[in-house]
Amino acid sequence: MTTRTPEIDETFAISHQARAILALVPMYYRKPRPFTYDIQTFPWYNGRERGICFVVGNRGPKSRFIVFGECRNSDSIFVDTWEGVSPFNQPSVEDFSDEAYQGRVCFSPTKTCDAASYVHGLIEDHFDSMDTQCVAET
Repeated sequence: MTTRTPEIDETFAISHQARAILALVPMYYRKPRPFTYDIQTFPWYNGRERGICFVVGNRGPKSRFIVFGECRNSDSIFVDTWEGVSPFNQPSVEDFSDEAYQGRVCFSPTKTCDAASYVHGLIEDHFDSMDTQCVAET
């Protein structure tokens, strides 16, 4: 009988594409942001879609959700995004809007860098809108 030591899946069963984007997004940063700006990272499970969810905000009431990973019916990379209230717990499909699904953007599996750049652009757009909001409030 052959034996082996059980392996622990330290990736939380997140797709390779999602982990690649997670690794690439930070290399696009060029602009410093206020200390209160925050990007929380959560695993995202929606059937066979096993990706990552960013909750982008400044710990205020309005956050940008960005979910990315491997499409359930192909090897393509999907990116979904919507605005909502920062959840107390980990985001789930209960937080997912029809608008986000209809606005889904897909990338070829060979275009991981393009997907990471797109995710970074969504983050920067949200931070820029927060900058504008902060200036208007002062």
